[in-house]
Amino acid sequence: MGAYYFYQHTWNNENWRKKELMVEEGLFVRRFRPAQSPFELNLDAFHVAPGFVFVDIAYPLYTSLAKVQLGEEYMKRGCTLLIVQLPIRSSLQYKNKYEAFLQQLKELPVDYMVAPVIPPQILQPAMVRYFGLMKCPFILFEADKARELKEVAWEWLAQAQGYSRIPIAPLFSPEAEDFQKMDMIWKKIVDHCGMITLNDPITDLPLSSRNLRISGIYPAKGALVPGGFGDFNLFLHDGSKVIDDPEEFSYHGSVPNATILRGRVVQASQKLTGKEMKGTHLKVSIPKHFL
Repeated sequence: MGAYYFYQHTWNNENWRKKELMVEEGLFVRRFRPAQSPFELNLDAFHVAPGFVFVDIAYPLYTSLAKVQLGEEYMKRGCTLLIVQLPIRSSLQYKNKYEAFLQQLKELPVDYMVAPVIPPQILQPAMVRYFGLMKCPFILFEADKARELKEVAWEWLAQAQGYSRIPIAPLFSPEAEDFQKMDMIWKKIVDHCGMITLNDPITDLPLSSRNLRISGIYPAKGALVPGGFGDFNLFLHDGSKVIDDPEEFSYHGSVPNATILRGRVVQASQKLTGKEMKGTHLKVSIPKHFL
């Protein structure tokens, strides 16, 4: 689509605001280069929101033989960055497993990152340092019982976070028997050890603005800011006033009418527009740098 600009209601930092956005060579920019001849997009029929960043909670890709098709389904939901879970069940060969998994994701149509999911009992400082060096967005862990959290040397893991500042966060199921107790224990661990973690729970909804900033995904993805990728979603409206209360706007559950990835339309009316779309493996910037 070349270089273009528009002025419209946008959803940014949990609020609506009128904003001018400029896109050049797939990125949001502050100003166009002199050689460009940008054109104006008329988006009066739409409200604009950032491209969504999902963790593949709803449809995990790891065990699926149809990874490309699942990637397409996420794109239809407005996803422009998919964080794919990689279960690690051994402290051996995890580096090889990570590299092999990246090869399996090369055909995904959407941009992607990988987040290892590691039982806390086998999570070691060397693993924290490695995945931080690989610039993964965060490390996730699962636990079913509160006692599992008490058997981990969290102080050593917090120390290992010091170099890369990669967050470590839980995947607690609210339906777990010990959910309330585990949540309380985890908060005490974070305070006592100075753990770097995510502020909001990981769910099947798009990552929150706070989690994007803590992980270092912001400003490249999930925001409408200069320097970030030119990703956004368009939602048709009926001409009525923009809803002021964020809770009344079904932002997290809405399916966009069109999705733009790196400045180009990739989804319109739930149909993908390019058969040869290829996503890119992205790495995070500096975690917590933009807090």
